Amino acid sequence: MTRAACVCLFAGLLQACVTRDSVKNAPVDAGILGIYKASGAAVLASAVEALRETNFAVAEDEPARSSSRRVLATGYAASGESLIARVTVEDRGVECAARVYVASRRGSEAADADVARSIHERMARRLDLPAPPPPLPPATESADGVERTYRSMLTLCFDGAIRACRERDYGLREEKRTGDHTGAIRGEGKAFTIAMHLHRRTDNRTRVIVSVQGRSPAENRDEAMRLLERLREELKEIAE
Repeated sequence: MTRAACVCLFAGLLQACVTRDSVKNAPVDAGILGIYKASGAAVLASAVEALRETNFAVAEDEPARSSSRRVLATGYAASGESLIARVTVEDRGVECAARVYVASRRGSEAADADVARSIHERMARRLDLPAPPPPLPPATESADGVERTYRSMLTLCFDGAIRACRERDYGLREEKRTGDHTGAIRGEGKAFTIAMHLHRRTDNRTRVIVSVQGRSPAENRDEAMRLLERLREELKEIAE
């Protein structure tokens, strides 16, 4: 083997190592989340089989925390692009949370997310459970504030919003709901006020608008985004 070939081989191995480490150490919330009504052992076994079915080879399998396991696997996309997947399985007792994160060296985030969803779909089939629903649309800014739509019924969104507000230590001043169609929540934080308006749409989605006032525009927007994300977690809905 020539010296140039050795250098290329070493560079390729170094790139793979860096890529694997970057996937392994990616933020814990990176990837697609799925909640399964199954034991951690069953979900982990389904994840390993799903990886193998999609032409991944398990490279590492180790505890991430006392209640969770992390699996790293290497594979290839249909285009021949190298892929690395990380599956983290957390046993929560009555349910199990599985997060699948896939990354390629030069691939697109959308294509990598599609691979992660296909792994979830295979896991769900093996568990005989529904696959995680499609991701929520991102929160967007409007003239009224920051908004997002949720699949959950308005009553569930209303109750979840109240819990989210209390967890963020807001002092609630108004909690008003009109049947299953509209709702309003007002409260106060440290040096700001919040207003939430909920509407059930004709497409069976719940629209939630959050308006924050009292700080800079950027701080108000960030606070509204955090509240909407906390509501998503309360509802256990999927978002990217």
